[in-house]
Amino acid sequence: MGLGFFRVILAIAIVLTHSQSLLGYTLLGSELAVEAFYIISGFYMSMILNEKYSSNYLFYTNRALRLYPLYWCVLLFSVGLVLLQGGYDCDELNQLSFYKVYETTVGTDLFLLFTNLFMIGQDAVMFMGLDSSGVLYFVDDWHNTNPMVWQTLFVPQAWSVGLEILFYVIAPFIVRKRVQVILGVAVLSIIVRLILRKCGYYTDPWSYRFFPSELLLFMMGAISYKLLSWYKNIHLPDLVNKILIGILFIYTFLFSIILTPGNWVFNYWGYCLSVCLILPILFEYSRYNKFDRAIGDLSYIIYICHIFVIGVVKYIYDGQIAKAAVENNVYGLAIVILSVGFAFILKKFVQDPIDRWRWQRVKEQN
Repeated sequence: MGLGFFRVILAIAIVLTHSQSLLGYTLLGSELAVEAFYIISGFYMSMILNEKYSSNYLFYTNRALRLYPLYWCVLLFSVGLVLLQGGYDCDELNQLSFYKVYETTVGTDLFLLFTNLFMIGQDAVMFMGLDSSGVLYFVDDWHNTNPMVWQTLFVPQAWSVGLEILFYVIAPFIVRKRVQVILGVAVLSIIVRLILRKCGYYTDPWSYRFFPSELLLFMMGAISYKLLSWYKNIHLPDLVNKILIGILFIYTFLFSIILTPGNWVFNYWGYCLSVCLILPILFEYSRYNKFDRAIGDLSYIIYICHIFVIGVVKYIYDGQIAKAAVENNVYGLAIVILSVGFAFILKKFVQDPIDRWRWQRVKEQN
């Protein structure tokens, strides 16, 4: 198993968090899985910006081609599902009937339309409330707001991609620098975290949705890339590499079992550090494995489509079969299988053709 499989495991962990444990077994939660994805993103962006892209324009446009066609497909399907459920006239609150229940201003509507279309700002939505005049305002904890503005998002899990996009914007100006610069940015992000914690902001959404503090995870990925050349120079024995990779996978699969009771911070940073240190070994181990790379390409699609899949299951079976699946502890397994299957279809008919064009653009650059 290589980095591609690892990414898919993280995506599945998020799916299970949003559906049900896998036959009673729980992987690491969605919050930690998202944090691990940030580290991997920092690693990959550092690698391609240092080794493949000489043009920032090409980097930005290729990133857009990687993210948006797939997202827009899922967004279109999600809008269709909401319309099937009654849309604006539905008695239950959904992304469209929200505007029937609550008054909003033109500025609010335009912002929510923009963030639904382009994902940029979806992380900020998690810090917003809606006042009686329909104007958005910032809040300390969106859990205590009424209404919850995130309910206007058709693909709500895309907030983390919106946060990644912010990293892509600044990545070319950081990850190509010396490691001292990367460490400096990481330290600044740590300071932000400490200040927030001192002020009492250490729970969701501040724990993993606030970009200045989450920048630390991306920088850990950039540092992990710097470690790649060091690992190559010291030539670790193959057995040692396999043992370290095995430790990371075991840590991932058994995270919920080996948690140190009452010490989430220790468990959290222990796992993130493990990912940072072992990631370059895992990447190098599976670098030329095309099958593993193809599997890894499913991770983003699984992540971006699984809430839609959950919605379809609930709509088609009117909650009855879904309820029975929950009672029999197979609901999570069913959602994983359906999400992976739908991801395969989107990969074949949407991502693969676009990827061929993306990499052709890179070749032409060289």
